[in-house]
Amino acid sequence: MLIRSYPSGSAVRAAVHCNKLATATDNHQLLLWDLNCSQIAFSIDISCVPTALKFSHSGDILVMGCSTGELVFYDVTGFSLTAFHQLLYPGYSVLCLQFSDSDGKLAVSLVPIRASREKAPYVEVL
Repeated sequence: MLIRSYPSGSAVRAAVHCNKLATATDNHQLLLWDLNCSQIAFSIDISCVPTALKFSHSGDILVMGCSTGELVFYDVTGFSLTAFHQLLYPGYSVLCLQFSDSDGKLAVSLVPIRASREKAPYVEVL
Protein backbone atom coordinates (compact mmCIF):
# COMPACT_ATOMS: atom_id res chain seq x y z
CA MET A 1 0.00 0.00 0.00
CA LEU A 2 1.26 3.46 -0.93
CA ILE A 3 0.97 5.90 1.98
CA ARG A 4 2.76 9.21 2.34
CA SER A 5 2.15 11.83 5.02
CA TYR A 6 2.50 15.56 4.32
CA PRO A 7 2.37 18.41 6.86
CA SER A 8 -1.00 20.04 7.40
CA GLY A 9 -1.63 22.82 4.89
CA SER A 10 0.72 21.41 2.25
CA ALA A 11 -0.42 21.61 -1.35
CA VAL A 12 0.31 18.35 -3.21
CA ARG A 13 0.36 18.16 -7.01
CA ALA A 14 0.20 14.73 -8.62
CA ALA A 15 0.23 13.10 -12.04
CA VAL A 16 -0.11 9.43 -12.90
CA HIS A 17 0.71 7.32 -15.95
CA CYS A 18 0.35 3.50 -15.82
CA ASN A 19 2.78 2.42 -13.10
CA LYS A 20 4.34 5.88 -12.51
CA LEU A 21 3.14 8.49 -10.04
CA ALA A 22 4.78 11.90 -9.68
CA THR A 23 4.13 14.09 -6.65
CA ALA A 24 5.42 17.55 -5.81
CA THR A 25 4.75 19.68 -2.77
CA ASP A 26 5.53 23.11 -1.33
CA ASN A 27 8.53 21.56 0.45
CA HIS A 28 10.48 21.74 -2.84
CA GLN A 29 10.72 18.04 -3.54
CA LEU A 30 9.64 16.11 -6.63
CA LEU A 31 9.09 12.38 -6.14
CA LEU A 32 8.67 9.70 -8.80
CA TRP A 33 6.94 6.60 -7.45
CA ASP A 34 6.96 3.07 -8.86
CA LEU A 35 3.38 1.93 -8.26
CA ASN A 36 4.25 -1.72 -8.93
CA CYS A 37 6.63 -1.71 -5.95
CA SER A 38 4.79 0.96 -3.92
CA GLN A 39 7.99 2.86 -3.29
CA ILE A 40 9.84 6.02 -4.28
CA ALA A 41 11.93 5.29 -7.36
CA PHE A 42 13.57 8.72 -7.64
CA SER A 43 13.58 11.98 -5.70
CA ILE A 44 15.00 15.41 -6.51
CA ASP A 45 14.96 18.82 -4.88
CA ILE A 46 13.26 21.57 -6.88
CA SER A 47 13.69 25.33 -6.57
CA CYS A 48 10.10 26.43 -7.21
CA VAL A 49 6.62 25.90 -5.82
CA PRO A 50 4.89 23.49 -8.22
CA THR A 51 1.41 24.37 -9.50
CA ALA A 52 0.88 21.65 -12.15
CA LEU A 53 2.26 18.24 -13.16
CA LYS A 54 1.46 16.30 -16.32
CA PHE A 55 2.82 13.17 -18.01
CA SER A 56 2.98 12.94 -21.81
CA HIS A 57 0.75 10.31 -23.41
CA SER A 58 3.70 7.91 -23.69
CA GLY A 59 4.66 8.47 -20.04
CA ASP A 60 8.27 9.23 -20.99
CA ILE A 61 8.06 12.99 -20.31
CA LEU A 62 6.90 14.73 -17.15
CA VAL A 63 6.21 18.47 -17.26
CA MET A 64 6.13 20.56 -14.10
CA GLY A 65 4.68 24.07 -14.02
CA CYS A 66 5.56 26.51 -11.24
CA SER A 67 4.18 29.58 -9.52
CA THR A 68 7.02 31.59 -11.08
CA GLY A 69 5.93 30.84 -14.67
CA GLU A 70 8.61 28.20 -15.07
CA LEU A 71 8.05 25.00 -17.08
CA VAL A 72 10.50 22.15 -16.57
CA PHE A 73 10.53 19.08 -18.79
CA TYR A 74 11.84 15.82 -17.29
CA ASP A 75 12.80 12.60 -19.04
CA VAL A 76 11.27 9.89 -16.85
CA THR A 77 12.25 6.89 -18.95
CA GLY A 78 13.31 4.04 -16.67
CA PHE A 79 12.20 5.76 -13.44
CA SER A 80 14.74 8.58 -13.47
CA LEU A 81 14.14 12.34 -13.38
CA THR A 82 16.42 14.14 -15.81
CA ALA A 83 15.57 17.74 -16.64
CA PHE A 84 16.17 18.33 -20.35
CA HIS A 85 14.35 21.56 -21.17
CA GLN A 86 13.13 24.66 -19.36
CA LEU A 87 10.88 27.59 -20.35
CA LEU A 88 10.04 30.72 -18.39
CA TYR A 89 7.00 33.00 -18.66
CA PRO A 90 7.94 35.98 -16.39
CA GLY A 91 5.05 37.62 -14.57
CA TYR A 92 2.78 34.57 -14.87
CA SER A 93 2.02 31.46 -12.86
CA VAL A 94 1.30 28.12 -14.57
CA LEU A 95 -2.33 27.21 -13.91
CA CYS A 96 -2.67 23.90 -15.75
CA LEU A 97 -1.09 21.68 -18.40
CA GLN A 98 -2.77 19.51 -21.05
CA PHE A 99 -1.37 17.33 -23.81
CA SER A 100 -3.46 17.23 -26.99
CA ASP A 101 -4.92 13.82 -27.89
CA SER A 102 -4.54 14.43 -31.62
CA ASP A 103 -0.98 15.74 -32.02
CA GLY A 104 0.59 15.48 -28.55
CA LYS A 105 1.27 19.23 -28.25
CA LEU A 106 1.34 20.68 -24.77
CA ALA A 107 -1.12 23.46 -23.96
CA VAL A 108 -0.23 25.70 -21.02
CA SER A 109 -2.71 27.92 -19.16
CA LEU A 110 -1.10 30.90 -17.44
CA VAL A 111 -2.44 33.49 -14.99
CA PRO A 112 -0.85 36.86 -14.16
CA ILE A 113 0.97 36.85 -10.82
CA ARG A 114 -0.28 40.37 -10.04
CA ALA A 115 -3.83 41.51 -10.66
CA SER A 116 -4.05 42.77 -14.22
CA ARG A 117 -6.66 43.57 -16.82
CA GLU A 118 -4.57 42.06 -19.57
CA LYS A 119 -5.61 38.65 -20.81
CA ALA A 120 -3.21 35.83 -19.97
CA PRO A 121 -1.69 34.21 -23.05
CA TYR A 122 -2.58 30.71 -24.18
CA VAL A 123 0.61 28.92 -25.08
CA GLU A 124 1.19 25.81 -27.15
CA VAL A 125 4.58 24.19 -26.72
CA LEU A 126 5.64 22.15 -29.72
